[in-house]
Amino acid sequence: VSSNLYYNNDRDLMIEVTHGPCLMDNNVFGSAYNFDNVAQGTAFVHNLCAGIMRQVPVLDRATPYHFAHSTKVSGYAFVYGGDDRLYNNLFIAPKGYQKTEPIVERNGFVGSGTALYNGRPSSYDAYIAKVREFGSNLDHDLFFKVPQAVYINANAYLDGAEPYEAELEKVVGQAASGFRIADEGDAVYLELTLDESVLNVPTRVMGTENLGSTRLDEGIYDAPDGSAIVLDTDLVGNKRAAVPTVGPLEGLKAGQNRVKVWG
Repeated sequence: VSSNLYYNNDRDLMIEVTHGPCLMDNNVFGSAYNFDNVAQGTAFVHNLCAGIMRQVPVLDRATPYHFAHSTKVSGYAFVYGGDDRLYNNLFIAPKGYQKTEPIVERNGFVGSGTALYNGRPSSYDAYIAKVREFGSNLDHDLFFKVPQAVYINANAYLDGAEPYEAELEKVVGQAASGFRIADEGDAVYLELTLDESVLNVPTRVMGTENLGSTRLDEGIYDAPDGSAIVLDTDLVGNKRAAVPTVGPLEGLKAGQNRVKVWG
């Protein structure tokens, strides 16, 4: 799901019962309710998320996963949630957003930013260690008790959007974003105010080589023809810098920005 503009929706997008790999890159999610993530193994890279996300496990219905580039079934599993990757994104809390405590069970976890992943291990090794804390038996019911790992780094947060507690390299901007999507008929513009810190997130160019593989089906984030993906181009076709700008647009500046994103 690459290089799209979503706005003025009740909900921008929903992903359901996939175990990954699923890739979302260089999108603008501009509605107050961005998406329902009823899945796992999704990589979110270089998106602008200006609303809330809901992450929902499905622990009462096993669904199939497949061999790469095939409809041949490799196995069946529940959607435990997690195993997601979130890099180089720009999160903006919607107007009037107030911190939402995690809602458990079937309602999932709701929030603006990545804090809804709090409590999940930040590496696969940490995940396995947590499973083994329950004993050496490794009975299958332990996998209901231990949340899967997530891989979150180099994101920026504005207007009260909240970061994942274990994210090491992040920026929480202090200036009000003034985020606005201006629909002017034949063209659509994105308006955004940034402070200098948001432009200094220690990002790196992401792609097949460094996004890893999903836990259950060991799938990699490659193209439909099996070739490697390199996310070195932004939403409107600009080449990314060696240390790319967070979000879907390369070359934003400190202060006010107004960029044509459609038409």
